[in-house]
Parts: sequence; structure tokens; C-alpha cells
Amino acid sequence: MDDGTLPAKVSRLISFFNSREVINTELKYKDQYELLIAVILSAQCLDSRVNIVTPCLFASYHNFHELAHAPFEDVLRIIRSISYPEEKARRIIHVAKVIDDEFSGVVPNDFNRLIQIKGIGRKTANLVLAILYDYPGIAVDTHVARLSQRFGLVSTKDPEKIEKTLQAIFPREYHNKINPWFVIYGRYTCKSKCPLCSKCGLKDICSFI
Repeated sequence: MDDGTLPAKVSRLISFFNSREVINTELKYKDQYELLIAVILSAQCLDSRVNIVTPCLFASYHNFHELAHAPFEDVLRIIRSISYPEEKARRIIHVAKVIDDEFSGVVPNDFNRLIQIKGIGRKTANLVLAILYDYPGIAVDTHVARLSQRFGLVSTKDPEKIEKTLQAIFPREYHNKINPWFVIYGRYTCKSKCPLCSKCGLKDICSFI
């Protein structure tokens, strides 16, 4: 699709999604500590699986300070059923230690400082800051990438390039809404395999069908 169609597509998407309930995330959390750790654990893993694991984790370690000093084997035992448990156990303990030591146990409201912490990438930082501080970031996960391509908004699979393109074509006020819009729609309607095209309200701008 040529670039001349993009403004119309963007307006169409904003109008469509503005009429729907916005769910920032299906991850269950009570505070910023639980949100950040849950988002890290959710990488390449279903939110529903993370939601099964985190109640025990958060009941055992209530904040960044406690998790920072948790034994690796104990954390691994709790989260073993999620994807890449050993890597993620090390990651969340390290992130907890940095947040506790360098930021007094408070997630910094600063994208650049957050992504400097080993274990926190652009997607995690954008999503967490958007929810906690209304930061205008676009968290690009598999759903955002897939729908952006199907709607003809991007021609790349590179997450950072998709992020930059979406930032350029959507008004800033909608940046932190794109992830929750696309994730929920991608999870339940515009699925990766066997999308529910007959129930889709965006067939007129979709390049998949």
C-alpha cells in the first residue's frame, strides 16, 4: 500500500479502537514492583502462564529489596514452569538489585535510564513506563509487529524500526495506547494462526485477507 493511504488508515484505527475498552495489560499486579517483574517474565511466554507463577513469587518476595537478596535456586523453583526460567531468574534478581540499590526501590520515570539496566529492553521499558507514568512509548511485541504488518503500516519485522515508524505516523497522544489496542486484538481476533477474519471490523484495511 502506498504512503498516501497511511493517514486514512491511522484515522480508521484510532476511530475503531477508541470505541473499545482499553486494557493496559492482562498481567496481574498490585504495584510497580509486581508490574516490572511480571513484564520481564512475560517475554516469549503467555500472560496466563505468568499469572499462575507470580502469586507465589510475590508472596515469597514482596518488593525489589527482598527479591534482590533471594536465593537463585528458590526463585528458579518458583518460576520453573515459564519459558527460559534460569535466564529469567537471574534477570529479575539482577533488575531488582539495581532498582533497589540505585533507585531506592522505585522504578525510574526515565526510559534511557531504565534500558541501561541489563535485563530490561525497549519493549519492557515502554510498556512499564506507559502504565506507571503515562509515558508515550510504543511497546512492540509479536502482536504489535504482526498487526502493524497486516494493516500495511510497516514493511519491516525489526521491532525498533516498527516502533519508530508507528511513532512517526500516529499522534503522540496515542503512542501508549497502541500496544494495548493491538495486543488484545491480536490475541483474540487477529491471531497469528487462524485469525478470526469473519469477526474482524478492520478487514477494509487489512492486507492479510
